[in-house]
Amino acid sequence: MSDAVFQFVRLNNTYYAGSHGMDISTLSVYLYYGNHKHQARTIDEKGNDMVNFCPAQDFLPRIQTTKVMLQEITRGIKGAMVEDNKFCLSVHFRCVNEDNVGVLKEKVESAMKSYKDFRISEGKEV
Repeated sequence: MSDAVFQFVRLNNTYYAGSHGMDISTLSVYLYYGNHKHQARTIDEKGNDMVNFCPAQDFLPRIQTTKVMLQEITRGIKGAMVEDNKFCLSVHFRCVNEDNVGVLKEKVESAMKSYKDFRISEGKEV
């Protein structure tokens, strides 16, 4: 979890969750379950024992491979941008010429068909 989030909120007795629940941090004293393979213990800037829980960390290498593929297939479309949000990738088309948006969507959807454990969702110009 980003230290910037903790610095903004500054509450010690809470869980911090980001990336749609794929990245969770809390002080270790608030953790009620045992050792898990996706847990990592760290020490924050105040010396507090922190526990970070990332249940999707096993997907990170595959997400990075997918990012490279998406960057390659979108390279020829002016204005297209692939954003790495750690546990998800976003293909932005807000700066793409309206005539090319359909082509971009078709390329992304076609390329992602072979990634059965990933899904596409849409947002505003994403």
